[in-house]
This record gives sequence, C-alpha cells and structure tokens, in this order.
Amino acid sequence: MKRNLATASLGIILILITGCSMKQLPDWYNVTGTGIAPPEASLAQSKLKAKRAAILDGQRQLLEAAKGIHLSSETSVEDFMTKNDYIHSRVEGFIRTSEILDTRHHDDGTCEVDMRIDMNKVRDIVR
Repeated sequence: MKRNLATASLGIILILITGCSMKQLPDWYNVTGTGIAPPEASLAQSKLKAKRAAILDGQRQLLEAAKGIHLSSETSVEDFMTKNDYIHSRVEGFIRTSEILDTRHHDDGTCEVDMRIDMNKVRDIVR
C-alpha cells in the first residue's frame, strides 16, 4: 500500500515538475462551406470547382473564428440620405489541421463541405 502511494506521489511530482499534463480533449469548431462553379464549366469541372469553392469558404470561416476579422466601413450621405454604404472585411493567416467531415453536391450545382478544427491546437500555435 505504501509502495503504491509513493509511486503515485512520485508520478504527480514528476508531472508538476516537467509541466506535463493529461491530454486535452478536442474543442471542435464546425463550419459548413458553400460553393458554386461558374456557369460555363462542364459537369465534371462544375463539381470540382464547386467543391474547391466550398472548401475555401469553410477555411475562411475557420480562419475568421481562429483569428478574428478586420472590418472597415465607409458610408456616403447626400441630402441626408445614404448614397453608398461599403463594408469591407479582411482576414489573413494560415489554416492547418482542419478536417473535412462531409461533402454534399446538390442538383442546383452548389456544393456544401462540413469542416472542423480543434481550437485547442489553434490556441497552442498562437501562444
């Protein structure tokens, strides 16, 4: 009994000293990217281009969640009425370790791709 207690205590001390911890459970963030191909594409090209567009849309959403998004706005007013209202968004960065969970092609030519990323890995990279 004393030997087991001593072994357990030693293990806890080693974990505290080395900074090791138990593996953290994933903190999944899920998105659905949507894409459509240009109308002049052939059927085979349409499916591939729609899927690629959906993946890029999903990656953009994941990046926005991981890094935040920069928004700028510009509004022109003439005679006390809004003439133009522009909103620009920008996000830059790298997405690594994202996973594609499912891909769906629809009859209207659109494609949806379900993706996810472990936000714990993102936090570890940012630190």
